[in-house]
Amino acid sequence: MGQAASVILRGDEIDIRTEGALGVPDLERLVARLFSDAGTRSLSIRPDGRRFRVRSEGGREAARSLMLRMADVLVRDGVAEASLPRLNFRDPGVATTLTRWSGIVTFLPLRDLGNHLIDLKVPAGANRQDLTKAISGLPGVIEVESRRLSRRIKVRFDPRIDPRVWIRALENALVPPVILEICEAPRVPFLTANTNLALCTTGQFLFPPAIPWVSGVLVLTRIPHLRHAARELREGKIGAPFFGSVVLTCSVAAMAPFASALAEWLGCLWERRWRKGIALESARLIRDIAPLSGNPASSAGAVSLGSGAVTPFDGILTSGELLVQDGLGDPLSTPVLRRRSGDLLDAGYRVLGGSARFVPQGNPPSSRIDQILSSISALPASLPTDPVIRLEARKIADRAVYPNLALAGLAYYSGGLHMASAILHQDWSTGPFIAAPTEFFADVRAGLRAGVLVHTPGALKKLAAIDVLVVDLADPALTETRPRIFDIEASGKTSLRVHGWAELLAGWIGDARASAFRDLARISESTAREARFLGFDTGVLALEIDGLRVELVDLEPGNPYSPIRLSIENETPEILLFEPSDRLRHQRTFERLKALGIATVLVGGRGASEEAHRLGQGLGADSVHPGLEGAGLKALIDSIESGGYQTAFLGLREFPEAELAEHRLVIAPSSELKNPEDALTRLGSSLARLPDMVLAARTLPARVGLATLRTVPTNLLCILGAFAGTVNGTTATVLAHIGVMGVSVAQGRKIRKSRRHPLIRDAR
Repeated sequence: MGQAASVILRGDEIDIRTEGALGVPDLERLVARLFSDAGTRSLSIRPDGRRFRVRSEGGREAARSLMLRMADVLVRDGVAEASLPRLNFRDPGVATTLTRWSGIVTFLPLRDLGNHLIDLKVPAGANRQDLTKAISGLPGVIEVESRRLSRRIKVRFDPRIDPRVWIRALENALVPPVILEICEAPRVPFLTANTNLALCTTGQFLFPPAIPWVSGVLVLTRIPHLRHAARELREGKIGAPFFGSVVLTCSVAAMAPFASALAEWLGCLWERRWRKGIALESARLIRDIAPLSGNPASSAGAVSLGSGAVTPFDGILTSGELLVQDGLGDPLSTPVLRRRSGDLLDAGYRVLGGSARFVPQGNPPSSRIDQILSSISALPASLPTDPVIRLEARKIADRAVYPNLALAGLAYYSGGLHMASAILHQDWSTGPFIAAPTEFFADVRAGLRAGVLVHTPGALKKLAAIDVLVVDLADPALTETRPRIFDIEASGKTSLRVHGWAELLAGWIGDARASAFRDLARISESTAREARFLGFDTGVLALEIDGLRVELVDLEPGNPYSPIRLSIENETPEILLFEPSDRLRHQRTFERLKALGIATVLVGGRGASEEAHRLGQGLGADSVHPGLEGAGLKALIDSIESGGYQTAFLGLREFPEAELAEHRLVIAPSSELKNPEDALTRLGSSLARLPDMVLAARTLPARVGLATLRTVPTNLLCILGAFAGTVNGTTATVLAHIGVMGVSVAQGRKIRKSRRHPLIRDAR
């Protein structure tokens, strides 16, 4: 679990306490390991706490025996994944109890009534009728009994059929995969700051004899801060906590505690401001994306998709043909895609035309939209305490410690304690703690538009540090060739319409042939125009361009290099012929990665060595290792990192913990990542925007620093005013926080920028 844990026996329960709160991956490992012991009956767990209660089968003696085995239990391999539910906590502050029933671990509050009958209490807020319909007819369910005035249902099941099917269906119906209501700003502990400000205001301006007493209260409330500063000082580090302690000491010694209390209160004010800002923008993002999320109840079987429909889950087309566009992206840059029977399609795609039958992939079906919404909804609660965010802000704040201490010392010898206090009370450390989380939020939103979901600041930090990108050869996108137009037949036409419309048609063609149109546009006099969507049928796309009806007809439907007949109203049609090109789709992406100083290594499972090396040469990879997997892959990555290089893995599979250590960054599609909390999720197959994300990750500290520079002018006024004898501690605090307000306002505008939902273009 990565941290120490204490185990205490209390009656027939075992308390496990950790030093810090656990993330979802650690919680999943803890659950799997505890239930790997047959003596574990139930586990009560609260995600935001550090305490977990284990109840054993057989009372106190059995619990004592389990506790003696606990050291081995916490390090052993976990129980089979199929026996565990999907951990999804509705409220981080409310404990969830997991219970073992018939070899299956579940959080359902069920009672076994015997005779193959269970009783289940329906939680408040759940629809009893919808729940009954969701599980009726599932394999293993014989009968579902539901009383009108009762919150309980009874399920009679067939013991010969694995009960996991209907147990997991019940869990999914009771706990939807997307939790939107937790997207709220955590409260800032303002009570201490308000109390100190009220007491210090009274002592400073109304009743001066109370100054020593209110100063003592102020110091008592800062004891945790003073301990932190003392701990760092013992380690030989003089940073922002030590500087804050000096400011507090100077303020109390100068009999002016009001300045220190005011700085504390204003710091809480700005923190509450950016927390609310991020919570508000997260809620707006969720409201924009939520219509793309399907109803979990509709994922039980196949659905029919027509024009205007949205794919409700990740699935496969079993019949028909569709013209779709990703509802997450900007309509001006998101390509229109053509999908046929047998193609995979993620949740959140909007149908422009056509009709098809769509069935869910997996049981239960996954949804990238649900994963995005869950990740965004957790941001307001996670960013205030995220260690990476706080570390980046601390680095910037620590840079000014020594210069300010030197200035304060010079002021003390020049004009005494009051002049030193005026310089010390300039505020340069609040700005980074506003800029760091807001800049990260802006990167999350930019990543969504780039087709990448950034789950945590830690993932962005790892992306910025990578030197070597290990790419899985199993990624089918790497082997796709780019079609090119090698001939145009137009029956003697001297001027071809396709030359002027190439860039426009590229946005509507819907498959890999779009790249051929873009190549044609680069060498043609293609002018910017707009097209109006008229209709779509199997193999036929109708548009209106320059007042003319234009149809693009596939002459060989199903062939990725099918010729296209461009039929133009009252004109001779033009037939475009395609062939595979030797240039690979991602060659430009690999060139950009190399320009950023990132080497690329291709690895993969069984396959032809010649083909792999030819692929690597075409992409410009630095080295190719076909047939490498498992222990061999781990040995290769270890040898690379032993030279001091940071690695990241990009591919379609998630390696076991033994093969790919946790500290390495994994970039994979959402369906392949089980624990994506510290990873980057690819929302599509494209890798083209990955270099942009690397650049954003590397510039994050610089952008935080530039945002913090807004406090410099007012801090300089504080310093000049102190040496001129016109500024005291209180005035310096107010003046400095005018600069902090500038940081807060500018960052607030940045995260509010571009609220428009990235809907598809108007298809009417």
